[in-house]
Amino acid sequence: MTIELDKIQVKILFVDDEEEILISLKRLTRNLEEEIFFTNDPLEAIDIVYSKNIDIVVSDLRMPTMDGITFLSNIAERCPETIRILLSGNSDADMVMSAINKGRIWGFIEKPWKGSDLLAVLNSAVNTQQLIRIRSNQLYKELEQAKLMADARVNTKNEFLAVMSHEIRTPLKAILGSLDLLADSNLDLKQNTLVHNTLSSGKALLSIVNNVLDYSKLQTGKFSLNIHKFDVLSTIDYLHEIFIENANAKNIALMFCISPAVSKQLMLDEQRLNQLLINLVGNAIKFTDHGGVEIFIDSSENNLYFEIIDTGIGIRNKDITNLFSEFVQVDSSYRRRYEGTGLGLAISKQLVDLMGGELSVSSQVGQGSSFKFTLPHSYFSQPLLAPEKLVKRNITLVNYDAFCEKVLMKQLKLWRCEVNLVKDNRLKQQFYIHEKGENFSQYTTEINAHQMESINSSVDKLFVENYHGLLERIFGKKTIETASRVDKQSFKIGDGEKILVVEDSLPNQLVVKTLLENANYNVDVASNGIEAIERVESNIYALVLMDLSMPKMDGAQACKIIRSKGDSFSTLPIWAMTANVGKRDIQHCLDAGMDDFIEKPINKKVLFNKIKLLLTSSNEKSNTNISVTDADEFETNTCKADIALDIIEQLIKDTGYSVFSTIIELFVKETTQRVSRIEIAYSGGNHLTIKNEAHAIKSSAATVGATALSTIAVKLENGSHPDILHQLAPMVTSLSFIAKCTFEALHLYKEEHCD
Repeated sequence: MTIELDKIQVKILFVDDEEEILISLKRLTRNLEEEIFFTNDPLEAIDIVYSKNIDIVVSDLRMPTMDGITFLSNIAERCPETIRILLSGNSDADMVMSAINKGRIWGFIEKPWKGSDLLAVLNSAVNTQQLIRIRSNQLYKELEQAKLMADARVNTKNEFLAVMSHEIRTPLKAILGSLDLLADSNLDLKQNTLVHNTLSSGKALLSIVNNVLDYSKLQTGKFSLNIHKFDVLSTIDYLHEIFIENANAKNIALMFCISPAVSKQLMLDEQRLNQLLINLVGNAIKFTDHGGVEIFIDSSENNLYFEIIDTGIGIRNKDITNLFSEFVQVDSSYRRRYEGTGLGLAISKQLVDLMGGELSVSSQVGQGSSFKFTLPHSYFSQPLLAPEKLVKRNITLVNYDAFCEKVLMKQLKLWRCEVNLVKDNRLKQQFYIHEKGENFSQYTTEINAHQMESINSSVDKLFVENYHGLLERIFGKKTIETASRVDKQSFKIGDGEKILVVEDSLPNQLVVKTLLENANYNVDVASNGIEAIERVESNIYALVLMDLSMPKMDGAQACKIIRSKGDSFSTLPIWAMTANVGKRDIQHCLDAGMDDFIEKPINKKVLFNKIKLLLTSSNEKSNTNISVTDADEFETNTCKADIALDIIEQLIKDTGYSVFSTIIELFVKETTQRVSRIEIAYSGGNHLTIKNEAHAIKSSAATVGATALSTIAVKLENGSHPDILHQLAPMVTSLSFIAKCTFEALHLYKEEHCD
């Protein structure tokens, strides 16, 4: 007899301690197509069930090492999907029925059994197993389909959030840009207050929209990290710049305490670390009405530790469980007083997880909260303060409140300072550093005000805004240097140069056009790539600022068509205006023939600086006759790799270290090829190639701060005329030499700051 399985093979195991019964069972089932196993030991049977994935187990009831019900009960607990059948006699009926009722066995075969009856029971068991498999497969497919549908709905929702966030951000950035322009105009006090209030609210709204966009990216797995080196103090400066006005408005202190052993440079995703700290510090300030907020940073050999401590309203223990859930605030009543989407902490938790760290919170209602997160970090450059700098100083704090005293003492003791606390209503708040040999113990509550030197009566000014000043005050000048402290540049106002702005958004058109016209540039506007081509064909422009995403024809397509026209069109400076400054996005711009890019929202100082560098050569173009003497003098005096650190630092600030590294790699590769083409063109007498390649080098070198290379490229471009081509030999040689020196200087800078 053959059991019909619809091609689904079933595995059957017989267990009986009597060898004669096993032999009889083997004989009875020898013609079955099923895979069948036999054993006389229940313990061995358990191993066979697990290792062979047995579907049906047929066991004798009475066996010396383990009875059948105990054996099948063990199988039922560990492999509930198996069908379990018991071989038993009439005297065991009550025991068998009890086991069936408890779900331990599926059925039984009464001894002495007939072969046809046993095969019939097996056939029923196999059919049941087949139905179970079919139904299980159906349920699995239904579950899989339901999961796919649920994932699709989630992805649709998150894609919608991403698109809507982008659509909201575009006009919002135009609004903020317009408000920036308005803030720079002549306003009376009331108007200025209204504009700055609106600007502050707009920035808060942009922060919320960015949170929604980040949340959607995290949910769809499109969130990635950009690891690079950056100064830890740049993070301190950044947080202060963002939050000090909010803290002052609430009359609370914003203070930092950093272990001197922390690495001066960190190797993390700076943007995401800042975002994480902004969420946590922003929440701390929001929920604190007295005292203050402290940001504490410490490190060990393999980890960084951050703690944001506040003296705010605190969180109830029962609410901490839901604290990191999406769209949730710990108490709905807070919504009337404390605005927010409920996404900040959820995003913070996911960011910490993404960076391989851990985030925790402790809190007491009415006393404040502490948010701690740990990030893996084994990179170490040098300590923020070298041990030899930590020379013991004696310091007296006069009339500081309890919160400020606590944080100041914590920081000062980390710096190995001895601290006195003085309270005297006759004195103003002071921070006094004692001279060497001065009797430290004499300064008590009877302190003489004239013996004190006040640094600043504002704690925030003293300890946050002037954090570097406090370090220098205690440990001496130039204790710490950081790339985040870039000197402000004066920008040259335009001289009527003509610039084409290609942008489909009318508000963005207005912002960029107004910025440039206020700087004394002559501006034309085009709304898409087709209009841009028409404008370029009928006008002479010093620069084209091209948006990438536009209707009818995008910026990349328009740039390719303009470049294809040759002659002056091939050297016309075209810069992309884009919010996407990743490696692929930059390469996309360069592949289309663009020379540079400006990140949105546009920073007017960065824009003016880049335009200034680009147009510097315009004043030199009037004199195109270059003598051999001029070239020799240039070679002698400027044959060195001058690089402008302020330009490089601003470029890093605009793009990040990772993107900056990519820009340098592309610049070196492209410039090497252009220098080689100039050398070949000079040998072949091709002045047009020299002119075009020198023009391209001039622009790209100015962008990356290679001032010496840009300057000689300007000279070479202006001197590329057939009648004086023979005089360019010294300059071509200088170009090649300066290019090599520049590459070495840029690589050295990149190794020290980016690798």
